[in-house]
Amino acid sequence: PRTPIVIAAMVAQDPFEKLIRHDPLQALKEARERHARQVREYRCTLVKQELLPSGMSEEQEIDVLHRIEPYSVVFHWRRNPGLAERVIYVKDRWVDDDASPEERDLALCQPGAVARLLVKSIKQPIHGKLAKKTSRRFIDEFGFNKALSLLIKFCDIAESKGELQLEYCGESRFDGRPVWVVRRTLPYSGEGGFYPDRIAEVFIDKEYRVPVAVYCYSDDSREPRSMLAKYEYR
Repeated sequence: PRTPIVIAAMVAQDPFEKLIRHDPLQALKEARERHARQVREYRCTLVKQELLPSGMSEEQEIDVLHRIEPYSVVFHWRRNPGLAERVIYVKDRWVDDDASPEERDLALCQPGAVARLLVKSIKQPIHGKLAKKTSRRFIDEFGFNKALSLLIKFCDIAESKGELQLEYCGESRFDGRPVWVVRRTLPYSGEGGFYPDRIAEVFIDKEYRVPVAVYCYSDDSREPRSMLAKYEYR
């Protein structure tokens, strides 16, 4: 009979857990600040699937290397690559000064094995038409800090308009690790609207305090047919 009391006392001793239960938006902001202070680089496997203009993409598996400063990302597709098998982006490393601001920043793209017989690599604008066709997020938006900032951005806007629903949903496990689950609800009006989704379910790793999984939906059903995107970091 004393066990629940002990567990409750342990929960109360963790300020962050108390915060995420009672003020999840402030918890997301503290998680972002902690990550910015403590992390300089990391590697992970990204599993993603997105609703694109051409329809729902295949599930992709990507090995990722990420460095905060200078901002650098290496994507290496292990499963279902798109137009490139490997993409390298380093901020200000490759720049087209004659291009429009949208197409100024470039990434080095390496095609698949067959195409490499003809072209070893090619530089492409990271915000160009091809990038928009193949992903909902640009490569310079990758990273836990960027993911937290994007979540916080729309939370702050919706809160200022009295439109935000952000709730703590409890504990779960992801990839064998304990996580907290937070659900955000916005007045989503479709792909052409201001808000990026109706529902975003966010799994925050208890040790690292970063979003190791984010699932986005267009309506409250959260069924596969309404999925807009999923991002899993392993």
